[in-house]
Amino acid sequence: PLEKKFFESPLYRGSKSIYRRAEPGDEIHRDAVFWAPLFGRSMGLRENEICDALVGSIKSMETKNGDILYLEILNGKDSGSERNVPLSDLVLGIGFMEHRVIGRAPHESLFPELRPQGPGLRRPTAFSGKFTYYRKQAECYRVKTDFHSMRGNAETDLKNHGGLDSAWIDELIGHESAARRSEGERYTKEIYLPVLQRCVNAIKINADLAHLIYSGLRNVAAPGQAKEIAKYVAVANREMNKKAARKRSASAGHAE
Repeated sequence: PLEKKFFESPLYRGSKSIYRRAEPGDEIHRDAVFWAPLFGRSMGLRENEICDALVGSIKSMETKNGDILYLEILNGKDSGSERNVPLSDLVLGIGFMEHRVIGRAPHESLFPELRPQGPGLRRPTAFSGKFTYYRKQAECYRVKTDFHSMRGNAETDLKNHGGLDSAWIDELIGHESAARRSEGERYTKEIYLPVLQRCVNAIKINADLAHLIYSGLRNVAAPGQAKEIAKYVAVANREMNKKAARKRSASAGHAE
């Protein structure tokens, strides 16, 4: 029920504005707060794996059944993190490539609106704050139920699906295991990636997202893509400036 409430909240159904996202309205803003939960829930990604990704991290591999688009994850959180995760049909259907990848330079951040911040100057820190704030505003917040819970739900879906080897699930989720390494050594990427693609598409979100399917031309940048991303960056910059001003004001008050 909580998952359904979140994915059918104004963030995905339509909000009042980019500043009043928890209030129902007609605007759908496809920024990091919109995309990252879809990646976590439909692909089992960690928060940092999507927030830190570059445009060039999205790769394509040609197979006899068509091209497979995937996220290449390098230098991950632990020894099991390094892997290739196929993009889900859901994410592709909603127009991720058109809104975030096509036409952009490989060195660019997928989500430049996530301004590096916190002790380690990390993009996931920026996302985490926005994600928590939105869930509280939209009454989708529950203590100890966070982004990692979505990843856990994805893994549970895979385990409950039946017919999926545990090694494939470990490979997709990024868990280190002897079975995963053994299975990976048996196959080339050209054989293994289609298997992982089937796993990804076995994951189902408990919500109606059909209205989000992208209706524009495929394989070309969405109209106004650059302008849209620039708007999200500008909003993030304003928020950072306001936060900095509040800190300066508080410091001045303490000094007095």
